[in-house]
Amino acid sequence: MIKRLFKAFWSLGQPLRRALAARFDRQLSGHFQTWFARVEQVHAEQRRSAAEMELVADAMVRELLRLQSQIRGLHEAIVAQATPAEEASGDRPRHAA
Repeated sequence: MIKRLFKAFWSLGQPLRRALAARFDRQLSGHFQTWFARVEQVHAEQRRSAAEMELVADAMVRELLRLQSQIRGLHEAIVAQATPAEEASGDRPRHAA
């Protein structure tokens, strides 16, 4: 008997439950859409930032290689100039310990 009474009340409340569930779904859907849009925006900003960082790192590597090449050339020029002068004077090069 209580079960029948409960079923009757439950069936009477169905239109109200349906309306509340639909409203809840709409609100929740709106919140999720806003959240997903923000996540996509942040993701796009991070991709752009990562691309910029990659460009900066590439430029730094190119500059480092250019400087290393210049240093190597200067070192070779110094060694080439020092060698004939040392051979002419008979001195042996002194290396700092």
